[in-house]
Amino acid sequence: MPKYIYLILTLTLILFSGCSSSKGQDIQVTKEMNEIITNHIKEHYKNVYHSGDRQFEAHKVYGAKENRGIVSIYIYSVYKEYRKDEPTERSGHSLPALVKLKKDGDTYKVIKYREPEDGSLYANSIKKMFPKEFAKQASLDAGNVPELHEQIDEEVQKWLKEE
Repeated sequence: MPKYIYLILTLTLILFSGCSSSKGQDIQVTKEMNEIITNHIKEHYKNVYHSGDRQFEAHKVYGAKENRGIVSIYIYSVYKEYRKDEPTERSGHSLPALVKLKKDGDTYKVIKYREPEDGSLYANSIKKMFPKEFAKQASLDAGNVPELHEQIDEEVQKWLKEE
């Protein structure tokens, strides 16, 4: 009987160690990673709204985990487009997102960008996309991130003063 107990304990340890490593190791998001995320989101939406001369994006990072060379970054993003001749927000959005990066030479590249589903699927899709520790905050932040709007407003004012 003791042989079975050791076997069960060993299998349990292997199972739990495999589960914890699949979550990944917490890592710090660098300035370079943040710039890559912003540029990707601007590029992703540049032909979606078609209503502005310039795009702006700001995001808040909840956390990041690395697993097998893939960095998963959990963010809340605000994206807006403006026209120079009419400096009011023309279009945009505000939402949580999952961005996956992979090392590409000396830099990173985005290999996946995912947003939550709309409507009644919104809350469940956030729970599927984000670790539990970040999902709740992402849901609470929905439409309530004034610091990101302020950051974009400052960038817009600098842009309008150019020329």
